[in-house]
Amino acid sequence: MGCSKEKTELVFGEAPEERISEELAQWKSALVSAPNGWIAGMGTSAKGGYGFYMKFTDDDKVSMYSDYNAASAKTSQTSTYRLKWGMKGTLIFDTYNYLSIMQDPVPGVAGGAAGKGYQSDVEFEFARLSGDSAIFTGKKYQNTLVLVKATKTQEEQFQKGDYETSIAKFNSFFNTNAYLKLSINNVVQQVAFDLANKSLSFTSLQEDGAFNAKSAKFYYSMNTIEILDGLVIDNIVMKSFSISANGTLVALDAAGKEYNIEVVDKPVFPFELYFNYNKTYNAIYIEGSKMPAGVTSDFNTLWNNQIANYTANNVSMISMTFRLISSKQAKLEVWFRSGSTDYLADASYDYVISGNTIKLSNYVPSVSNANWNNGWVITAIKNYFIDAEFEMAWVTSSTSKSAMIGGLIKKNTPTSFFYGNVKKM
Repeated sequence: MGCSKEKTELVFGEAPEERISEELAQWKSALVSAPNGWIAGMGTSAKGGYGFYMKFTDDDKVSMYSDYNAASAKTSQTSTYRLKWGMKGTLIFDTYNYLSIMQDPVPGVAGGAAGKGYQSDVEFEFARLSGDSAIFTGKKYQNTLVLVKATKTQEEQFQKGDYETSIAKFNSFFNTNAYLKLSINNVVQQVAFDLANKSLSFTSLQEDGAFNAKSAKFYYSMNTIEILDGLVIDNIVMKSFSISANGTLVALDAAGKEYNIEVVDKPVFPFELYFNYNKTYNAIYIEGSKMPAGVTSDFNTLWNNQIANYTANNVSMISMTFRLISSKQAKLEVWFRSGSTDYLADASYDYVISGNTIKLSNYVPSVSNANWNNGWVITAIKNYFIDAEFEMAWVTSSTSKSAMIGGLIKKNTPTSFFYGNVKKM
């Protein structure tokens, strides 16, 4: 039997492959046609936000700066990129660059988790083009990558090394000033910046007595700190921070309205309002071999002995964390590294909180494995937490004034307290 092909009428007027090619071409044209490049911000799942300056060229190359460290803020790096269609259009950074550092699976490179890095992406799906912005979503971890067209002046500032100077100016402000507060719709907010984890929080006590806390990731732009995706506070979208000519910190909302920030010498609200398994923070952690600087406590001696024990056994400290994992149970988790392998030693406790006091009981050693009982946590630290009663309080550093450091102060022994940065985990 004979048959003949009939021409199929296309619903959208053109073949799918043609539409795909057109969309990829549209995105590439947008990327390369920004005459002064882009200022970018990217979120990670484990380490806050990171800022970049990027300039794309038609021959599939991209040059960039980054706020990852001082060197990356002043030294341009060129790599390659490509646009590809999978389930959606995708921007892929396909050679190693500053953005790839956040994804590096080797802990020794940037301190990320083995096999995971900071839990960030190098492949980003197209979301939308909006005015002078291009928005992408990480393919695996779903974090935002936002690109905003830079001005000629901003491009020149990046090329001159002003990015490093801008970042240093903000860090100097946070390390020399104490706690920060501002008023939004007549409600006092405490603002806290966690520089190590590139995150910030707004905390307020509402008229009905409810304690409200919201956090977000931030990144450094040129002369501003940008809140990734914005942060809605009392129906107002807070977007960024800048330092005014007189040296004060100013917050700005999405409409460009400025909010003056007051520097105060102690936290606006007590620590116990922040700290519980279901509140803003549920963990007090020490990262690496050094405790937060500028704090004097009897616990420092125990910590130094722990580090000395590791050094003698060719082991390095990754972190020590006291964490409230449920309404009744807490854990002390110690991660350490031997060779290229990470190990966990942990113990659990029941706890009861009353006001600003937390009392531990029912000590269970070696919850996950035998490492706790095999000498990887010194006896003095083990004993420090067994059936202990602590006062929960903020701890002030003499060198990093606005660092959010939480402490567990031994009941009736004010010179003895476990302390570290606070986080939600």
